[in-house]
Amino acid sequence: MRHSLALCLLAAAILAPRPAPAADVLPGDVGAGRELADRWCTACHVTEGLSKGTDAAPTFRFIANRKDRTAGEMEAWLVDPHPVMPDLKLSRTQIDDLIAYIESLKDE
Repeated sequence: MRHSLALCLLAAAILAPRPAPAADVLPGDVGAGRELADRWCTACHVTEGLSKGTDAAPTFRFIANRKDRTAGEMEAWLVDPHPVMPDLKLSRTQIDDLIAYIESLKDE
């Protein structure tokens, strides 16, 4: 009797629905990042928003889908951009928001 009860409990534990793993939560606000991109980045980049952009800089979708690029590298670039990109003096929150927006453009 004990054996069958233990077996039933084990089966129930194995077959019970489990909560889905939490999705990676980005620290920034995608909407705020899009607004920043539309305000500051569209002169050079196609940002997927109100962008006109140019072919002088990569599109945000291209940046998001680069396999060799990490969010940390993007953060470092935005904190200390190199010429020809202007130093926009972005706050920590603005950088997080912009990275969250760019990351949202990844092709799944």
